Amino acid sequence: MPFCTKCGCQVDEAARFCPACGAPQREGAPPP
Repeated sequence: MPFCTKCGCQVDEAARFCPACGAPQREGAPPP
């Protein structure tokens, strides 16, 4: 399961926004 790039919360793969902080999620892996 991917993680939010802003707060690190687990985010569902189909989610477009983080359920914890509301940050928009981009598709693909986050930058290292």
